[in-house]
Amino acid sequence: MNVIENQQLWFDTALSYRARVEKDSFGDMISHIYDNISVLGLEITDSIVVTVCEEVREPKRTILGVEFIVPVNKQFESNCHYVFKPHFKLENAVLLKYCGKASELPETRKKLREYALEKHYSPLTNVYFSIKQISGDDVVANAYLGVDGNTL
Repeated sequence: MNVIENQQLWFDTALSYRARVEKDSFGDMISHIYDNISVLGLEITDSIVVTVCEEVREPKRTILGVEFIVPVNKQFESNCHYVFKPHFKLENAVLLKYCGKASELPETRKKLREYALEKHYSPLTNVYFSIKQISGDDVVANAYLGVDGNTL
């Protein structure tokens, strides 16, 4: 596992969308956002960022509560579905590059958290996945975990 420390992820003007999706449909949801953002009169300006806020396991499926943060080209008015974020800034993060199945991204969270704990870092944020490329369920992403850099 090749982890890079002292990384940052930030951009201005983003759309935030929270949803619940089945784990096996995770990649389809990201593709749907890429394919349909223009309906809102917006253009994506950078990689979509996703964080998993909750995970509910049932006998035959897993439901993920996720937040999609989409960097867009202009401001818009928030509504009951989409929230405008003027800034997104994650600093002092550890980064893990991921290439594999989108449905397996949640397991990458565990690996990154374990790394942080082994290094005696205190995780301060969720793991944020910056989606670099997606094709079906295959994805290339950077996983970021914000950590406390203090050594006491």
